[in-house]
Amino acid sequence: MSVEPNVNKNDNNCENISYSENSEVSSNGEKSSVSITGSGDLEENGRDEMERKILVRKRFVKKVFTMVAAMFAIVSLFAAFPMMFPDFLTFCRVHWQLYYASTSLFFIIYFLFYGIQQIRRKYPINIIILMIFTFSAAFMIMFSIAFYDVRSVFIALLISSICSATIVFFAFVTEKDLTTITGLVYIIGVCTAVFSCVAFFFVFFFRWYLPFLIYTIIGTFLSMLYLAIDLQWIVGGRSQECPPNDWIFASLSSFLDSLYIFFFILSFLGWRSR
Repeated sequence: MSVEPNVNKNDNNCENISYSENSEVSSNGEKSSVSITGSGDLEENGRDEMERKILVRKRFVKKVFTMVAAMFAIVSLFAAFPMMFPDFLTFCRVHWQLYYASTSLFFIIYFLFYGIQQIRRKYPINIIILMIFTFSAAFMIMFSIAFYDVRSVFIALLISSICSATIVFFAFVTEKDLTTITGLVYIIGVCTAVFSCVAFFFVFFFRWYLPFLIYTIIGTFLSMLYLAIDLQWIVGGRSQECPPNDWIFASLSSFLDSLYIFFFILSFLGWRSR
């Protein structure tokens, strides 16, 4: 009588143990399957999110470069007028006040875009203001190159185009994250701007052009560095990247970088013909 209950108890224990082991195995199996399924879902969701971000970034980059190309097409068309029509060249040199008017409008819109975020992000105001900015830049360049000889303009255009293409290639292939030195480059830019005031002071009052030539050299290399940084900032994948909804600001930045390269090279090559 005493043995049978023990056997039954042992059997029950065995059954319980077996059940518990099966339950544990089943539980582990469920957990592992849930874990695997959850991990797979998270991995797939992460992959989809990454693909979506890459697609958005590609569209953003395409939009930026298309806008920059359109801006340079307008500027090039206006810049060709003084070189193609001698009478218009004379008109630009006589009515030099229009140069200062277009330059003033250029810098006003420039500071509006850089200072007020709502303007450059709100459609269609940002497009309208960008077009006004583009035409003001075109008029400024048109009146500016009228004071240089054609040879200097073409040489400056050729050199700046080669430099810009080289910088684009370098910015895309290099593993160096140039966006990490934005603060340092900004400080150098402020110092260069202060030095430009000194250079123009010597030019206007003493007709001494050496500080001005040094300023153009520094400005050229600084603009090249700005262009490389902005390109990496636009393309993304670095420590700093431009948000996709700020494509107007990105277009403006890369356009100005290339434009400054041309202006500095033209100033260095053609200062004697002014």
